[in-house]
Amino acid sequence: MNGKEGDRTPVLTVNIDAVGALYVSYMPWVQNGGLFVPTPRTFDLGTKLILRVVLSEEPQGLMVKGTVVWINPKSVSGGRVPGVGVQFGSDEVGKRLRALVESKLG
Repeated sequence: MNGKEGDRTPVLTVNIDAVGALYVSYMPWVQNGGLFVPTPRTFDLGTKLILRVVLSEEPQGLMVKGTVVWINPKSVSGGRVPGVGVQFGSDEVGKRLRALVESKLG
């Protein structure tokens, strides 16, 4: 996928309902922070998308601009889950999400 479905930016949703799941998904080494999102969908590195993050205390979800920076393809070995690592955007929403995630992880 080249990042565009027609002329639309793809939207990817991740639901994280426990701190343990957030800990496993969070990618603190990524500039601006990021989350690994399990998905069967295929994306290319560099794909721009909208990431909808639903946390237990944020049931409406936070919509953040993101970029695919990591890929575990469907054919990944070693029992790893297929999905993508999404870097948060550097705008205010991305900064707010990173701060929220890091505060939950303490």
